[in-house]
Amino acid sequence: MSHSWLGSIVNASRETLNEGKVIWWLLDAYFVYKYVVEYNHETNGEPLSFNLKTNQSGSDLDQLERLHDLHAKGVLTEDEYQRKRSDIIS
Repeated sequence: MSHSWLGSIVNASRETLNEGKVIWWLLDAYFVYKYVVEYNHETNGEPLSFNLKTNQSGSDLDQLERLHDLHAKGVLTEDEYQRKRSDIIS
């Protein structure tokens, strides 16, 4: 994998490195890149996932509204949304 994008960023920002502003951004970008590479290596490229925990004391309508909001915001995929929705309805 080529790191030419990182070299381009460093070369383009040499003038502003003396100001100390870009160096922190470069360090952040480097460590995010390292984290993503390490995560992808450990999980064989599987996407990050999590479980949705809902408050069971709410009504079915409240749970459906929260579920719809998460789906509308893009937090849940269509498949996840439909599966959780059918769990609540049944």
